[in-house]
Amino acid sequence: MSSYLDGAFMKTLLVRTLDQWRDWLTKHHASSRFENAMTETEWLTCTNPEPMLLFLRRKASDRKVRLFAVACCWRVWSSLEHEEFQDAVLKAESFADGFVDRDELGQAYKKAHTIFVTLDGKDNGPGAALTASGFPSPRKSIFERIADALDDPWWEDEFDKGDPLAPALVTARHAARAAADLKGEKGTLYSAVTIAEEREQTALVHCLFGNPFRPRPDCVAWLTGEVRTLADGIYTERAFDRMPLLADALLASGCTNADMIEHCRSGGAHARGCWVLDLLLGKD
Repeated sequence: MSSYLDGAFMKTLLVRTLDQWRDWLTKHHASSRFENAMTETEWLTCTNPEPMLLFLRRKASDRKVRLFAVACCWRVWSSLEHEEFQDAVLKAESFADGFVDRDELGQAYKKAHTIFVTLDGKDNGPGAALTASGFPSPRKSIFERIADALDDPWWEDEFDKGDPLAPALVTARHAARAAADLKGEKGTLYSAVTIAEEREQTALVHCLFGNPFRPRPDCVAWLTGEVRTLADGIYTERAFDRMPLLADALLASGCTNADMIEHCRSGGAHARGCWVLDLLLGKD
């Protein structure tokens, strides 16, 4: 009898384990589909930044990931009522461009976190500031990932899992909810405001990464003094209203790349890390 029970127990355990693996693979396949394949049409029509970022996993630099997170925070800046959160975002932006080191960013994060734990509500915007300035945990070992697959730690986010995309993915979620908070919509995970904010965040993805299905042009011949000065001033001063002037300067320099001209004249969202500015200024 004992051996029978032991055998029955092991069979039950094996079936349960296989079921957990099946469930994990199903969820993982759904979330990772775009990491492996995404068409240009899907890219251009996507209304949620997450699948776009997942698709860019092996293409996006740490700098671009951080600057996207910062850009999401800029969109909900008024939700950062304490200067510690604002400073954390500014330090994150400076860190991305190499103007402050990791220790200095860490200090800004700690000061913001000290305030965060005292908040009672209105914490989505501050949460976005923290994740934009935070660092993912060390990547889990293969054994830890297998354990997670068998016993899904639903409470963990990309920071806990050591995902390099964590600052972008988690900040975008917090910022979308912060936008809803600012409109007085609370307690709704997917409100009209959060969905609209996600669309605006996809515009930021387009701004920072352009169209990954098209090759980047060689712009050396178009880098006149006027183009360089305009691009540098726009980036440094965050003067994105001058982007149409940059389009004019590029055309005058002989630029024939329609994507660059169209982006400068689009009137859409722009942020530090803009693919056209980065291309002209030699940033990654």
